[in-house]
Amino acid sequence: MKWLLALLLAGCAENAVVISPVIDVPANDNASAFPLDELVLAVAHAGDTADLVSQTFSAGQHVSLPGVPFGDDLVIHMTGSVGSSEVAYGRSCKIAVNASEAPSPHLFFSRSVKFADLDLPTPPEARMDGHTITDVDGAGIVLGGVDPKSMQALPDVERFDPQTGALTLLATLTPRTDAVAASLGVGGDTRIALIGGSDPVTGIGAAFVELIEPDAPVSRRVERIDDAQMARTGLTATALTDGRVIAIGGIDGGTPSAAVDEISIDSGTAAIRVLRALLANPRYAHTATRLGDDVGAAVLVAGGLDATGAVVKPAELFKPLSESFSMTLYAMTTPRFDHKAVLMPDGSVLIIGGINIASAVSSTTPASCRWQIRTIFRSHSRRTPA
Repeated sequence: MKWLLALLLAGCAENAVVISPVIDVPANDNASAFPLDELVLAVAHAGDTADLVSQTFSAGQHVSLPGVPFGDDLVIHMTGSVGSSEVAYGRSCKIAVNASEAPSPHLFFSRSVKFADLDLPTPPEARMDGHTITDVDGAGIVLGGVDPKSMQALPDVERFDPQTGALTLLATLTPRTDAVAASLGVGGDTRIALIGGSDPVTGIGAAFVELIEPDAPVSRRVERIDDAQMARTGLTATALTDGRVIAIGGIDGGTPSAAVDEISIDSGTAAIRVLRALLANPRYAHTATRLGDDVGAAVLVAGGLDATGAVVKPAELFKPLSESFSMTLYAMTTPRFDHKAVLMPDGSVLIIGGINIASAVSSTTPASCRWQIRTIFRSHSRRTPA
């Protein structure tokens, strides 16, 4: 659901510019900007903590924000509250406002959520460092990780169907630690790929990829593809829009790898191919995030450790169509490893958690606007650089 609010941005009375931002809210029957008790709009320069102008609105009030000076780096911030609780936040990308330019930026409201316990007849296996992937039917696939008590690698793959509440054992894989998982293929040919990792007893890298086809008969639900190139730990697996999976970096024989591999399905047959692209900074324990759903969307590789055990500061962009990395490197504000990276609705990337050698990084790190990778790593404050 989308609704418009007329926002008056004026450098002065005789040079008023009217902007109508588009406010995107969750697509459900109960979604709206109000029933919020209060809505606060503020305009500030990008990266600045001081509001140029702000105003609070209650339900039913006309929303307009006059008296805002012109600028080429303005950001509109929006906060929604119910009672004393802040329950929603939205912001625009950096915009230019002047007498001849009046863009219509998007503001995104996040969805409100709640936690609940499920009373399942059979509880899921306890596991640490596992993976969850949504299959084509909307069910959750849980795999990998270790038992938190015995620290033994878990071979079982579980499937939870939120429509029926059924939790079932889907398949049993080769036990290994530090493997990564991604969705491979498109449509009805989609499979789950478990890549890399090491034998929990010998520590030797798993020189194979296992593919799970959830809807296949049990006897052929798991397919194994042997490939010595995949015997890496601490690598990443990123699903591309065309169904391919790109495996980047990791530890290979005790040394950080610069390798990039492609796993694909062609006419029902899976194949692994080594790409010509190489990381400028070989690394492991990093993240690799696809920047959108467009064909050929780039993959942001951030953080990780190098051969000396130091945190890698430069982030790199992998371009799938040319199978190459951008020649430009982007320095992280707070280098880290073992963190998480999530693509946000506005095209920015949220970097959260991880370790920066000296201490655990506990603050969240919201990114800047779409494609502005040079300022993508920021601190918890919505406008204050880390």
